[in-house]
Amino acid sequence: MDNVKTNELILKARGGDKDSKNLLIQDNMGYVKKIVNGFYLRNRNLSVEDLTQEGIIAIMKAINSYDINKKIKFSTYVFSMINFTLISEIKKKYSYFKIPEHKVSKILKFKKQIEALKAEKKYYECEFQKMGLNYGQYTDLLYLSNINNLIYLDEMKFFDGKMSLEDMLACEDTNYKKIEDKIDLRLILLRSKNDLSNIEKYILKKIVIEDKSVKSVSQKTKMSAKKISNIKYNALKKIQSISKIK
Repeated sequence: MDNVKTNELILKARGGDKDSKNLLIQDNMGYVKKIVNGFYLRNRNLSVEDLTQEGIIAIMKAINSYDINKKIKFSTYVFSMINFTLISEIKKKYSYFKIPEHKVSKILKFKKQIEALKAEKKYYECEFQKMGLNYGQYTDLLYLSNINNLIYLDEMKFFDGKMSLEDMLACEDTNYKKIEDKIDLRLILLRSKNDLSNIEKYILKKIVIEDKSVKSVSQKTKMSAKKISNIKYNALKKIQSISKIK
């Protein structure tokens, strides 16, 4: 569907035309299925039906909020809206770490090894050297392997490879909250207690763990929003470096 036709349908849908709204929903259901299936393949505990319903709601939100005067294509806008909405839904309902995909594979492989050792009734804590791991790597993997609903999340993972650079940049102009790494507070304190300042720990706790807004933390600390964002960014970089599983 070309942009002119799409914009006509959007205006009609906003005016209450149900047929136009249904056409737009059907035209973009392929995006919903693509993103939902991508997440489901990474975690079978997710509900495809629930996520699909959230995806449809995201399309309706996009119809109402899309600015037809901007250069960004509706297909690009609705795709990122669906992706953001589904990530937010998963974030609310499931515990997760946002980690690279190859590390998820490593954790799942480790989990199978542990289960095999348990089945053989071996004391698996003494077996980590046979797995080619040092003790630090072993404890990291053991901790992560015991987390329920481990999901690989990457909000850019499912973007269409044909999307232009202009479209990608235009997406940043939409009113989306950036999806940040949700890092378990225990891991922060365990691995980084001597590497983060008190203010870094406080800001990560409030913004990343408790999902407080930068604005609310700014009001509480009397620091500028820009400074808080910079502190958060630098602290996350430290965590990423310190907690890296080699």
